[in-house]
Amino acid sequence: MSRKERYRQQHYHPLVWSLLFGTAFTRTAAFMSLPFLAIYLSDHTELNTVEIGLVLGMSGLGGALGGFVGGYLSDLFGRRVIITLSMIVWTSAFFCFIFAQTYLHFILLNLVHGLCRSFFDPTSQALMSDLTAESKRLKIFGYRYTALNIGLVLGPLLGTVLYPLLGIKTFFFTGVAFFIYSLVLVGQFSRYSHQIKAAEPEAKVSVLECVNVLRKDTSLTYCVLGGALFFAIFAQLEASLPLHLSDDLENGATLYPFLLALNALMVILLQGIVSSWAEHKNVLSSLIIGCLLFALGYMAFSLGGNSSSYILGIIVLTIGEMIIFPVSNQFIDNLADERLRGTYYGAYNFSQIGLFLGPVFGGWLLKGMGGTVMWWIMAALSLHMIWFFAIGYRRYAKKNGIGILQIVQQIFTDLHLTRLVKFSIKMIPLISLITGVSLYFYYYLDEGLASPGRKGIVEIQISENASLRQIGSELKKKQIIKDDSLFPIYYWVNRVFYSNSIQPGVYQVSPHMKIDDVMVILSRGTFTVEIPAGATVTEIADILSSHGVHKEDFLAAVNNETYSFAFLNHIPQARKEYRLEGYLLPGKYEFRKGIRPKEIVNTMLKRFQKVLNKSIYLQRLQKENVTLDEWVTVASLIEQSKQASKAVSAYDIYTMLNKRSALNIPLKDPYNKLKAYNSPERVGLPPGPVNNPGEDSLRAALPPLDWSVVKERDKNRKTTVTEKKSDSKDF
Repeated sequence: MSRKERYRQQHYHPLVWSLLFGTAFTRTAAFMSLPFLAIYLSDHTELNTVEIGLVLGMSGLGGALGGFVGGYLSDLFGRRVIITLSMIVWTSAFFCFIFAQTYLHFILLNLVHGLCRSFFDPTSQALMSDLTAESKRLKIFGYRYTALNIGLVLGPLLGTVLYPLLGIKTFFFTGVAFFIYSLVLVGQFSRYSHQIKAAEPEAKVSVLECVNVLRKDTSLTYCVLGGALFFAIFAQLEASLPLHLSDDLENGATLYPFLLALNALMVILLQGIVSSWAEHKNVLSSLIIGCLLFALGYMAFSLGGNSSSYILGIIVLTIGEMIIFPVSNQFIDNLADERLRGTYYGAYNFSQIGLFLGPVFGGWLLKGMGGTVMWWIMAALSLHMIWFFAIGYRRYAKKNGIGILQIVQQIFTDLHLTRLVKFSIKMIPLISLITGVSLYFYYYLDEGLASPGRKGIVEIQISENASLRQIGSELKKKQIIKDDSLFPIYYWVNRVFYSNSIQPGVYQVSPHMKIDDVMVILSRGTFTVEIPAGATVTEIADILSSHGVHKEDFLAAVNNETYSFAFLNHIPQARKEYRLEGYLLPGKYEFRKGIRPKEIVNTMLKRFQKVLNKSIYLQRLQKENVTLDEWVTVASLIEQSKQASKAVSAYDIYTMLNKRSALNIPLKDPYNKLKAYNSPERVGLPPGPVNNPGEDSLRAALPPLDWSVVKERDKNRKTTVTEKKSDSKDF
């Protein structure tokens, strides 16, 4: 056995452990400061979001473009030289961040950071491969990925303590950490210099030879393309997932950090086990399983709607991640000529361009098609990774005299598919029968649960002890479903897969809603709210805000939204602010939780419409030549009046109007601050209603007035005056 082979057959070289420890140590130090760079640039510079994004993106760009050069230089000048130089420059760059002032400074420094990382990573990987037996390299790649995740977890935790205290000076401690590790490496290189030299390839290659080999090695090309697609899909965990979670779940902002922590913790604890499993499998078999797990994880994300889907998805994705990262490195190691190992690792760094393109593509899909469609597309792209890796492996196998049948046989053996295929062939008749019955039942269920067609919003009342049969009957009665006998089956399926459980209450259902939408609404529950007569629009907004309805959204629904009620045409066009004041009929309401403000306004207007539909109202308004808006305004003033009797108050208001005298009725905020409404010199009605009157006030304001109450009041007044005079004479 040659001297080189003897070194490789050692258990694990001490320098390998130093590089693994250094990966965890330096990544912890880097993540202690770099994640806070965006915050510093936003708070302490005048850079806009695009410029800050470009600064941050330079690291990924440098990492993608510099790896090939760094890998080649390590083959040409030796691993020790490139690792040492990259660490010196890297350390200097972190110290320079403290003194950076301009946009160009930050651009260049982050680019240098990315380049140094791209020099160090493939070169250190190549050196670990040089010093480790081929059978043990997969575990080394797995340990290295674990080290990266340790840094990803510990670094930001330290940064949250140091950055608030030190700001940009946090980079000083990162530089110190890199300086210390550089000294450790120099000492290690000096101690094991002979062994490193023995392990490194003896013959050097020219740039032209290197480029020609890579240009002709289509296996590497397909592997890089598969890796780029993998990184683009993997990038969605940091780019698109937090945005989607905040829209899909109420607790999305708190769930996302938990998912990241779960991901990192699984890698730290389980990477060794996964790598040991993959050691005994064919490279392509492992990559296929990893890609399938990625697809399944994103499918779980696409279901959404609850935390369980995302937790399950991140668990499955992480297992796939733990397979793909080290196994893809092993694949590159298998492809690489010993003389070009550093160059091959550097070339694979091109695949990190996916980290740059992935967030852009994912953001475009999320904005244009929504999260559900985006995750399905990511699941489909995960399956396409198999195609790239399979073609690359096929070219590699062909070069080594391995036939396609041998590859397929190995995959079937690794994935235990032989028995499954035989069993599946036997089960084809039964599967066909089950599929046919399932499709028939699905279409029968879908047809029975379809809406027969309805117009307008319908109200569904679910009592406390209502059975599924009774609920189905109510849904059929309100034309939400056709066949109520199918509802109990649908309900239990929906509850198992989506955890929707019907809550008692009164719900308003729009005409465009299907049964799936209705189930989501019925599972949220309702809240009851009492709107007192005489409440202004602002007061109604305050009352609703205590039930979770945003005040600003409600006021926007009142002032800006359009509603299809004919009586609203009587409101003067010039009235813009509080234009629906007076028409939101007070009373007791029950709304579903999560209801949109526009639906609340629509329900209150609908109740006003029911009052208006009583024949007596419109007939008397038309007969007395009183407009609808004038009538509502008088009713709102009756609510503001301090008279004990609404009829008496109406009489006094109409009397003052006929005499063309000022009403002098004190108004509530905001109308008491508006001169057009509250001027003492103003004669006649204010420009519009000053609150939302109840039906009693509307009835009292209806002309012609009921004078009997007024006459009785005047009679009582005269009697009181006569008695007082008589008492005075006696006295």
